[in-house]
Amino acid sequence: MSYKPGDTYIRVITTNSSTGAAVNADSLPTAQIVHNGAVDTTVTVLVTNLATGVYACSYTIPLGYAAGDSVQLVVNATVDGVAGVAAYEVQKLDSKRLADITDASGRVTLTPAEHSIISGTDVPAALDASGSLESNLTLRQALRLMASVLLGPASGATGGAATITFSAAGNGGVTRVVANVDANGNRTSITLTP
Repeated sequence: MSYKPGDTYIRVITTNSSTGAAVNADSLPTAQIVHNGAVDTTVTVLVTNLATGVYACSYTIPLGYAAGDSVQLVVNATVDGVAGVAAYEVQKLDSKRLADITDASGRVTLTPAEHSIISGTDVPAALDASGSLESNLTLRQALRLMASVLLGPASGATGGAATITFSAAGNGGVTRVVANVDANGNRTSITLTP
């Protein structure tokens, strides 16, 4: 799960005896958070005993934290007179979660700036940039070739055929790939028409 500033983080922890049996700590465990490698004493972590040997640690991630910051929960507990400390996973904060960009029906909603990146001239320019994939192919041309081989009609693909032809997906009248093959089906030469 991803978290962002303002979210409530909850972690359930357990305490056990030396035999592994669930037992309560000698006193309520304490917890703190480490923000970007330093203990943040301004954040209060609430520790609640839920059941024998089961505790919930919760805190609100400060709004002053930023995307990319790391936050880690550190818990101190004493069980049967033995003090212990446990550090839990480091969370990298996000600026948005999936729930922030989807509407009630699950469709993705974008800000005007995000929408312009996807629907603006950036995408067609990237698809048609010369040599964007191979030295002699644009991304759009490569996608056409892949679609013809993966989705388009094929002819001559019977055992021992000398030539296999792949047509455009959705338009069988346009030949995209012609592969000359040997008796074992290995390509010996290929002609591309992107």
